[in-house]
Amino acid sequence: MPGVAPGRPGSRMVHRLLLRVADAKALDFWERRLAGAGVAADRVADQLLFSDPDGLALALVIDDGGDEPLVARAVGVDGQVAIRGMHGVRAYSADPARSAPLLGDVLGMAPGDEGSWLARGERRHSLVIYDEPPEEPGQVGAGTMHHVAFAIRDGEEQRWRDRVAAAGLRPTPVMDRKTNKSVYFREPSRVLFELATDQPGFVFEPADSLGESLMLVGDLENRRAELEQRFPPLANPRAGTTDWAATC
Repeated sequence: MPGVAPGRPGSRMVHRLLLRVADAKALDFWERRLAGAGVAADRVADQLLFSDPDGLALALVIDDGGDEPLVARAVGVDGQVAIRGMHGVRAYSADPARSAPLLGDVLGMAPGDEGSWLARGERRHSLVIYDEPPEEPGQVGAGTMHHVAFAIRDGEEQRWRDRVAAAGLRPTPVMDRKTNKSVYFREPSRVLFELATDQPGFVFEPADSLGESLMLVGDLENRRAELEQRFPPLANPRAGTTDWAATC
């Protein structure tokens, strides 16, 4: 969105997205590739830390195994070094212990080392890691993450909403996003969580034209002209075209 003011991650906000790669050789590849693109990156232990042009903090971490790789294929990136899926997020909290009952007893996550919590389903797992927040307050804007979403089974959205409400939180009503049904709430550390069904997915677009037009959900179709101005086309660097996509 052109003209959006830059944000600043702070307390109660997710501040870094973690993505998986296969091994140290993959980290070597991405370290060279980012340097060639003029992107500063820090190699810290088995992670590669960097930010996107808007300041969104990212990290590539070595895959800990257990999940089927979700390989992101692209020209010039061999499958052996490609990104293999999402690993988790890091969030800021001044008192992460407040969130422990919700994460463990209600959401069924398992505590780990250094403020981490493991969410494990039948097919995939991911982490939420809490860090001490900076002194400056956070500000939502370009380069910040609004919330973190966890997958739930289709048809179980109301049960999960009732479970969260029974824990004394204030979840939203179940929201139909066309691609999924979602419930939002702030956990006790005030980080915004979403529970989103894994179905139906992007079934409303033909596979051979997926991502070629602006898809609007809910009652936004009557605002198409306005929204197409606010979300201009993005050039596709792989094809050299202006294929683009966005979902509102």
